[in-house]
Amino acid sequence: MHKFLAPLLLATITSLSPALQAGLFDQEEPLEIEIQADFYQLEIERKKAKKYPGVLTIDQHQLPIELNVRGNHRLQKDTCRFSPLKVDFKKSPARKQTLFHKEGDLKLVVLCRKNSSYYDYLRTEYLAYKMLNAMTPISYRVRWVNVTYKTKDKILKQRPAFFVEHKKRVAKRNGLGLDQPDKPPGYSDLDPEQAALLEQFQYFLGNTDYSLLRSSDRDDCCHNAKLLSGENNYVPIIYDFDATGMVNASYASPPAQFKIRTVLKRYFRGRCHEPSAMQSTRERILGAKENILAMVTSDTELSKKGVRRALRYTKASFKHFESDKIWTKDIVDTCREV
Repeated sequence: MHKFLAPLLLATITSLSPALQAGLFDQEEPLEIEIQADFYQLEIERKKAKKYPGVLTIDQHQLPIELNVRGNHRLQKDTCRFSPLKVDFKKSPARKQTLFHKEGDLKLVVLCRKNSSYYDYLRTEYLAYKMLNAMTPISYRVRWVNVTYKTKDKILKQRPAFFVEHKKRVAKRNGLGLDQPDKPPGYSDLDPEQAALLEQFQYFLGNTDYSLLRSSDRDDCCHNAKLLSGENNYVPIIYDFDATGMVNASYASPPAQFKIRTVLKRYFRGRCHEPSAMQSTRERILGAKENILAMVTSDTELSKKGVRRALRYTKASFKHFESDKIWTKDIVDTCREV
């Protein structure tokens, strides 16, 4: 490196505060941001293929962005008044001075409707991500934000939301790759420990709306899951927890093929593993109990009713794992052979 450039680069790096050097998902406190775009047009059209230019402002730094709508069920107007978003950060000098300096594009999970119940749905889904973080680092991290949405002329609304970490960051943190299978993978292609954990965690949440291997609308992997590449197999990671019993959104219902009437009913749809692997996964979930219960109890964003409901469901889930009888009957005896 040129002798004059090296000090300049070092000065640029060290001028960033420790918070900025750490990155967006290394901190817990909520962010305050503004997003300006043509939200009227975006909500009318809801076209996934269309990009909507905008500006995201944080700490007086204005960052050029493009917005896309995304999702399936939550993108429907009769489900959610406000569209789920993807925020694509464009290159700019200002971005380097913010927590977004490492980011390219990010999912933004937004408030579905302006209603106290929907505030709790959003926050409980956020906590579901945090619960999985407490069990494994091979999971998406999230960051809570308070967003002021604007057009050029007026402030439209102020709403909570949360960003979801990009899978590239999950891969990098865990020494994994992004290579994808040449053909649809089989169950034997998945990392058995990670697959076992995610399947039992989905049971813990009361979620059947996922697949680690197949997607209903295309031939490749997956449904509410992505694959990262390990040395000898593929490592699944999961997202989208609004259709869980933990969240219990009014619009959520389980897939018809499982013949359960409500998402509150826990139903294990995972595969069978070696007994020792099944038991070690169970112990891993139970090992996070104290952390997770404290997470729910101390949450200040949920309403009091939301805390009571989430705590009640979480405690009941742990009882399913603590009871040899229930755990054996509902998980070990009902798992699907590979």
